[in-house]
Amino acid sequence: MTSLTRPAFDEERKEGDPDLVAEITSLLVQANHPTPQRWLSSPLIQEAAFPCTPKLQLFLINRYWRVELGRVPNTQPERYCLMDGDVNYKEYLASFARHVVPRIVKEGL
Repeated sequence: MTSLTRPAFDEERKEGDPDLVAEITSLLVQANHPTPQRWLSSPLIQEAAFPCTPKLQLFLINRYWRVELGRVPNTQPERYCLMDGDVNYKEYLASFARHVVPRIVKEGL
């Protein structure tokens, strides 16, 4: 499979950088999602699970969840919580846990 994002984001995650894929999977586990690792089978998330920078992970994660949440009515507030750009990753994860994870669990996404 050819990567569409790799040429634009050729850097790798450095020691000490957060692994947002692992962090979000952990949030899903903590929220008692029945299949917290199902999202890992998405090609977008498989690419993000490589040693990508948090910035690229954020882009791919948000893309994935915007599509998934977009399939469910009335999820605009949750999709607004998927912050882009230069964000504080701790704040992003806290917002994701507080606003997005409950809807993911509720809808079985």
